[in-house]
Amino acid sequence: MCYHRQQRETIDDVANYYSASYAAVMAEIYSAQFYENGFDYKPGLVLTADKPRELQLYKWGLIPHFATTKDYPKIANTLNCVSENSYTTNAFKDSTKTGKRCLLPSTGFYEWRHVGKVKYPYFIVREQKRCGLVQNSYGLVQNSHGLYTKLFSAHFYSCH
Repeated sequence: MCYHRQQRETIDDVANYYSASYAAVMAEIYSAQFYENGFDYKPGLVLTADKPRELQLYKWGLIPHFATTKDYPKIANTLNCVSENSYTTNAFKDSTKTGKRCLLPSTGFYEWRHVGKVKYPYFIVREQKRCGLVQNSYGLVQNSHGLYTKLFSAHFYSCH
């Protein structure tokens, strides 16, 4: 999931789909996103391990407890981490070891195929075209999250 995703469901649809609640103020803040670029560091809906039935807004880009600046995700690129390395990557290992996991409801995500200097987007979506879940790690510093990714499979080989 190369830093680009979609969440086009309304907050009420997401809450109903996951039997979750949310704070009233979130309805004013949240808006569905046809295209979200992780490098914009916008807040998105998450379900955390400690509050699995409550939608919360977390910024994309994990800010670990040792970060000295709120711009840490931009400096260290903590938008994602290969899950196999999450126990050894400095920014992610504390959240991974202490079970600070969250799920990011998404209606789809983008992968990019590079052909020479040209990039072609591939939009990956579930057949049901409803909210899927993407596993994340989160930090309690400024409510931030970073994605766990996997080394791409043979299924995605043609678009990687």
